[in-house]
Amino acid sequence: IELSSFLRVLAFAWRFGDQNLLFARELADTSRLVYRRGVLERARTLAPFLLWDPDPHPVVLDGRVVWIVAGYTYSTSYPLSRAFAIRDQPPLRYMRSSVKAVVDAVTGAVTIYALPEPDPILRTWRRVFPDLIRGWDEMPDGVRAHLRYPHLLFRVQADVLEQYHLERAEAFYAG
Repeated sequence: IELSSFLRVLAFAWRFGDQNLLFARELADTSRLVYRRGVLERARTLAPFLLWDPDPHPVVLDGRVVWIVAGYTYSTSYPLSRAFAIRDQPPLRYMRSSVKAVVDAVTGAVTIYALPEPDPILRTWRRVFPDLIRGWDEMPDGVRAHLRYPHLLFRVQADVLEQYHLERAEAFYAG
């Protein structure tokens, strides 16, 4: 956020309870304030309808440090599926790794890219917010080279597999 006027500086000094902002000589009309600095906080604020992986990873891209974080579409109602719990979410029945967010470590700029596999929930969100999520073909090659399998999705899939991976049929039917 640009600190282009004294009124803005005053508003942020009041918001943060920091009078030093009013008297700082380093501030100029081109000074900027990064309000939400955390990678996950920025992603959640921009797209709160997605579930974000708690494990972003840093990457050096074109001489700049960026963070890559996986985003999931999800639903609490999906027919014939088992519910599973994740953090503070209601029990989910559908979860798919559908997007990757790239957050610049210096400017805080967030760009969200859709993954190539078709996802009906993501398709709906892209219709609602047409300029928010970019296509797979717009993702830079340097980012694609550093994509990894999402940690949270791996954990959920391992938990589901643990329940169903049995060697005797009697054990499956016994629960």
